[in-house]
Amino acid sequence: MYFFEINQKLGSRMRTLYRGGVIISYKKFKAMDLIVFSFLAVVIEFLSYFLLTKFSSSIYVSFGMLLFIIASIRWGRGSVLVLIASSIPLLFLTDMPFLESLLYYVVANCFAAIPILVYGKRKRDKLCDTNFHLAMYILVVFAALILGKGLSLLWLTHLELGFRSYIGSILLTFIISSMFLLLLNRMREKLIIDMDEYLERTSKGEVYGQ
Repeated sequence: MYFFEINQKLGSRMRTLYRGGVIISYKKFKAMDLIVFSFLAVVIEFLSYFLLTKFSSSIYVSFGMLLFIIASIRWGRGSVLVLIASSIPLLFLTDMPFLESLLYYVVANCFAAIPILVYGKRKRDKLCDTNFHLAMYILVVFAALILGKGLSLLWLTHLELGFRSYIGSILLTFIISSMFLLLLNRMREKLIIDMDEYLERTSKGEVYGQ
């Protein structure tokens, strides 16, 4: 269990986490959390592509977006790191020219970060306080992703043909990701939460009744 304290005199930059007598700075804890999510995103994309080639499927299901959505609620704009990390494997696994692959898999995917960037510094717990709110957030994120992919396909190929080949994958990914995230949120696990607010409450004894 982590105990979070804030040095009121020195400001929020001096926030520290204590676990087993070990002091971890707030920034280091945040960086570690984002790195773990980024690593998982990279691994899961490699696995998804491996399964795609093994079963010769035409539908690619990606769970990198699922991890990004969780990270975006936990850390806000810092979650862009997870989004970019999840896009990197396909740069080297597909047969597309590098610049076209960069546009389609990295630049287009970054459109998914627009909702959380626009949301700004508001309390992110409101995005998941009910399953309806979380479902709406997931929908907006995927809508932004589809917009990014659509714009990239306008540049790379004919929009209608490109979208038809992509729509099955994005719909299946959306359905599976939504089901998993809504179930996880319903279980009230301390995973889909605003970590800034959570650590703030912990420092005041509001989480563990300190």
